[in-house]
Amino acid sequence: MHVFVWNRRFLLHADPYVMDRRDQPYRRLSATVIVAHAGHFSLAVDGGAVTRHEAAIVACNVRRDYIEAPSGGISIFDAGISTEAFLRLAPQVAPAAVRPLTADAAARLRELLARQPPSQATAEQARRLYDAAVDTACELPMPPLQRDPRILQLMATIEQLPLDARPQRQVARAAGLSDSRLRALFRQHLGCSMSQYLRWVTAWKAVALWRRGVSLTEVAHAAGFYDLSHADRVAREITGMSPSALIDPRKVRLLIGDDFSRP
Repeated sequence: MHVFVWNRRFLLHADPYVMDRRDQPYRRLSATVIVAHAGHFSLAVDGGAVTRHEAAIVACNVRRDYIEAPSGGISIFDAGISTEAFLRLAPQVAPAAVRPLTADAAARLRELLARQPPSQATAEQARRLYDAAVDTACELPMPPLQRDPRILQLMATIEQLPLDARPQRQVARAAGLSDSRLRALFRQHLGCSMSQYLRWVTAWKAVALWRRGVSLTEVAHAAGFYDLSHADRVAREITGMSPSALIDPRKVRLLIGDDFSRP
């Protein structure tokens, strides 16, 4: 498996690949482009039936149950909810949970992957591949998602909070809104609760700490997790994998980008 991580987005390539979380499904705060290098991959979300695709976009906060690409390879381009890539991808899939890409888009994505196989890419080559894949997946003539300035301010406020904060109370006070109005506004625009968003932000802060060479135990405590088990559960919300599995050099070639100076 090959994993490239930048700030709040990543590219994962594996051949073969199976992620069976039907017993423990998870929801990721991201829009995700998935491409089978050959043939089809199988996907199940929201407790539904397994469907097969050449390429597809999965919407934010959809319950992710199962994905399998038995042979030929799969590439997963994940754009976190606070990224520019997410703002472009989200309108492409809404209001569906999954939107299959056209055969033309799938073919162009495969051409990109054939020209630059992720298994042979440097971090910079993978970043260019990621950007090109997002461009290709945005095949519908739709403008990027525009966020309410109030939501941008709320997101910025949550960035400064520790994991054990009660985000509703502190953010409502800063925004001058009632708790109920704040909850409704946040869910309307971001499709998640403030506590879920705070966990997601904290997990990415932990990645930035780990990138500096801090041990996993120190990262967990510095980021505000109760213990490694707590950090493990939250990390799975981002990648579906535990941190220890993700950094195991026997299983994963992991490359970290250098753009962690901004959210």
